[in-house]
Amino acid sequence: MPELPEIVVKTKQMEKDIVGKRIADVEVRQPKNLNLPVGDFAKTIKGKTIASVSAKGKWFFIKLNSAHYLLINLGMNADMFYF
Repeated sequence: MPELPEIVVKTKQMEKDIVGKRIADVEVRQPKNLNLPVGDFAKTIKGKTIASVSAKGKWFFIKLNSAHYLLINLGMNADMFYF
């Protein structure tokens, strides 16, 4: 489980590396963790631009250029990849 200092470091890395980038595609590995069907989720975020990244507690808040946010919690042992 990541600790708060690691969350702060990862937030700063994401602010530097992904803000302003467009989401070209989505791969969902744990569909049960979404609050809507996978197809709707992908359709909602594909093509959106990342406006900002922040953290509160152990949650990442990724603001998209629309009224949407991606909320991510790495849980006990998770990886998040972007390329």
